Amino acid sequence: TGGGAYKYADLFRERLGVVLQPVDELGVVVQGIAWLVERPPQPSIHWIHDPTGGDTSKYHEHGADALFPFILVNIGSGVSIVRVDGVGKFERIGGSAIGGGTFWGLCRLLCPDCPDFSEAGRLAQEGDASSV
Repeated sequence: TGGGAYKYADLFRERLGVVLQPVDELGVVVQGIAWLVERPPQPSIHWIHDPTGGDTSKYHEHGADALFPFILVNIGSGVSIVRVDGVGKFERIGGSAIGGGTFWGLCRLLCPDCPDFSEAGRLAQEGDASSV
């Protein structure tokens, strides 16, 4: 999925004799979420309660139909913000070219002794963004 499937397609074909079949990254993420929701490890039921009072609680059973619509934030080398109305019905509504991969790359350049992504996150929490 993603740009790598296109970027390295020739390399895979030439060196390994493998033909990559690129797929829409966001589409398969949405399909995967729906698949997981349809197959909970145990029955997944909850009550929705109206905090304004009265007896308006409703029984709600989870399933793919109950999932939509929702907002998906997919963080990789960049960030995509997607409105999802159903499997195969989604629209990218925002995002950024800067994501976790960019953050980690900058950390490796600026702090070469930082051993991993978790430590980089911990260091970022200790920092002061107003002094940058």
